[in-house]
Amino acid sequence: LDNSVTVDAFPALPPAAPGGHTMGRDDFTTLVTRVAVAADKDGSLPLLAGLRTRLTTRLVEMAATDRFRVACGTARAVGAEPAAILLPCGPLTALLPHLTGPQVTIGVTETDAGLWATITSGHLTARVRGIVGDYPPVERLLHRAPTDTLIVDRQQLLTAATRATAISAAVAAKTTPVRL
Repeated sequence: LDNSVTVDAFPALPPAAPGGHTMGRDDFTTLVTRVAVAADKDGSLPLLAGLRTRLTTRLVEMAATDRFRVACGTARAVGAEPAAILLPCGPLTALLPHLTGPQVTIGVTETDAGLWATITSGHLTARVRGIVGDYPPVERLLHRAPTDTLIVDRQQLLTAATRATAISAAVAAKTTPVRL
């Protein structure tokens, strides 16, 4: 930019969201770092370059996928109103080293331009515009609680695993004929 562009040339940001959900800075940083590894990095699908973020009265839940991997995580938080936003992974991870306070507060505001998140920690307040779109329902791929139980005789399982290992080794060596 040259010096001819003034601040007035840019549109005004919507007002910051009031404090919404508060959690420990280390918990927030760990959650974002753990989930961000599965976000899409090539930019072919901007929707997948985001972290689906759900704020409940007791938790912050995040999920990300790049079509091949899925990462989900939760962290404890204290909040009033449930909210959901798709946060862009790049700006969010770039923000992490600048969070200086012991806690992070996230608020979500809806405007005519879409959803905005206000992230506050220490002396830093950042505004992040949410990605518009419906995130894939990745929860269907994950089993939160076991629904079935399988009971197997320990010796039979050990015998089957040993046989499978021997067959795999023989096929990999390609020198021993395998008869099934």
